[in-house]
Amino acid sequence: NAYDKRKRAALGYAAGKHEGLSVNRRYSDGPIDEQVGVILVEDADGDPISIITNFAAHPTSVGGDDLFSFSADFPGFYYLEMEELLGPGCVPIFLNGAQGNQTTGNPEQKSGWGRTESIGRLLAQRAHKISNSITFGNVELRLFHKEARLPLTLLDNLLPEQVFLQALEINDLLISFFPGEACVELALEMRRRAQTHGYGAHFSVGLQNHLMYLVPRHLYPDPTYESSSTFFGPGIADWLYTNFESMMPGNESGNEEENEDIAEPVLHSQGIANGILLDLVGTPHAIGAARGTAFLNDIQECYKTRVIEPVDDGSALPVTGMFSYIPSFIETKTLALPVLGMGSRSLLQGISLDLIQEMEGMAEGARLPFDAFWLLQNAPLYGMIEDKSVLFATPLCTMFAVVGDRPGTKKLLVGRNLDWALSEKAVITRVHPEKGHAFIQAGFSWNTGVFTAMNDEGLTVCVERVQTKEVMRPEKAPVEFLLRDIVQYADGYEEALDRLRRSSYISGVHVLVAGFVDGEPRAAVVEFGEKIIVREEEDGLLLGVMPDNVVTDESGRSRYAKVAAYLEEIPLVGVQ
Repeated sequence: NAYDKRKRAALGYAAGKHEGLSVNRRYSDGPIDEQVGVILVEDADGDPISIITNFAAHPTSVGGDDLFSFSADFPGFYYLEMEELLGPGCVPIFLNGAQGNQTTGNPEQKSGWGRTESIGRLLAQRAHKISNSITFGNVELRLFHKEARLPLTLLDNLLPEQVFLQALEINDLLISFFPGEACVELALEMRRRAQTHGYGAHFSVGLQNHLMYLVPRHLYPDPTYESSSTFFGPGIADWLYTNFESMMPGNESGNEEENEDIAEPVLHSQGIANGILLDLVGTPHAIGAARGTAFLNDIQECYKTRVIEPVDDGSALPVTGMFSYIPSFIETKTLALPVLGMGSRSLLQGISLDLIQEMEGMAEGARLPFDAFWLLQNAPLYGMIEDKSVLFATPLCTMFAVVGDRPGTKKLLVGRNLDWALSEKAVITRVHPEKGHAFIQAGFSWNTGVFTAMNDEGLTVCVERVQTKEVMRPEKAPVEFLLRDIVQYADGYEEALDRLRRSSYISGVHVLVAGFVDGEPRAAVVEFGEKIIVREEEDGLLLGVMPDNVVTDESGRSRYAKVAAYLEEIPLVGVQ
């Protein structure tokens, strides 16, 4: 019917701003999209055929008793107002933008349906005013489309492996059709990139092929609805930019997502006694991808035995709540893994974006979804909370520092062993990042946090868990990831100690930090218990746990008593 009624028409567009029609629904000072985009189509006589308005806000302004009623929400009143402004012969169309974290404002301070109507009619009036500035000329249309492979996801039983993407070019206007509910940060960045490619204006249209929410990397750890409802990892924004930029003129050949090959590892490795020594150089993502590729089989096997199998056999699941009602014929991990992945993202809070990008690269190199890789990183912690399985065994460690004359004048000696209940490939990793300090860490093929590390300034950190029961999940970054950022970014002993003092959410561990202040060796143990206690060395000797500590177990007290007795017998440790 529409095709039969086709006729010659003119098309123009413009972009203006609104005031107060939308707000960030998560953070009062969060960004909003102030743009209102308008496209107007007129017939040969100058009468309007259609007007299209692009504006970003969730149409969820109805509350109270009508919360679950069916309605057109504020776009319905936009249609009614626009038909009054332009006449019944004009078809108004509403295209939502990057509405992910945007909701309606309330500039007229109305309540109930009055607020809904106010927003719709004010939007129509603003769009109509913007349309008065539109001029018409020759129009050239170009449609771009592609099939794009999606990042790996734990929700692979519900989400597709690839998605159909489209973009429309109208002269120097570019419209990108996002496959889901993108947060506003993605639209603002996409607009900036379009303008650098020479476009005069850019509109984002959301909800074309619904892949749920698309959030920027820095919001991925936030415990919000949007961040909990995204399943393609913290790099989904980069995926979106890359694919939509590849459809811009001059970039049509940019199908980089079709290239399955990970970049060549930027590492050198050599065998050492009972393990491997790695040297890693490059960007955070490149370092991670190199390491993930090098240990792909190890990481895949660890993920299988420490995450998948405990979920499958129920040992990693709660014994109450919805999981206790799942019938035996349902494959538990289909539901449990995405839920565990969602619930684990808050532990990324407090971790630097560089380290998150490194873990993204490591996950890609190991051919795992990011959420799966992050679950593997937290498997030891989750194992202690459940207190069920040896698969998540915790280390029994010993650590001490000797300063002053004992190791030699103005020298510093840190002793540390890392007992681990599982059979692991020991990996010594030397990291040369683009930013921060180079450092060396002792660990395993799969872990990115640090248990023991030292940077190029001699700053050394070690951690030991002393809590043996009632282990709680921290509210944000687990201690090994806090230490990883400290050893890379802290500018010395005092800064490291200060950051540890401010990390009051940590519990059940002792952290040994050692380094130099004005050339003088310093060492302290930060005890995270009911309160934070800082112990510095006495008479040149510092133990990770005091032998009379009642929190640690009998084995720990015995080990430290032996270390203390041994070191007391040695007046000078010396270089040996």
